[in-house]
Amino acid sequence: MIACEVLRMWSYIRCLGLLIFLLGGLCGFGATQRVVEDLLGGFFAFISFFVFPVPFYLAPFYAGLAHGDWSILLINYGSTIVGGALFAVGQWGVKR
Repeated sequence: MIACEVLRMWSYIRCLGLLIFLLGGLCGFGATQRVVEDLLGGFFAFISFFVFPVPFYLAPFYAGLAHGDWSILLINYGSTIVGGALFAVGQWGVKR
């Protein structure tokens, strides 16, 4: 009975990691899309939606260096690190 409860706890930690990863990615995507739109205009923001990696990897660094707004970088990469770490810990606990 106790083993089942512990296994469920590890699964909750893993789900929390996925939730942080997905919500942080969606929020970061929206904020990065806004930076690309402000910088390059609506047409290029639409095009960058399909050419996803290049503008969305560089836009958080641009916002941080040019405007001193590091929050987009923190949202994008911070949620990836925290969500990935929680998922990895949950996965480790489930496999144990």
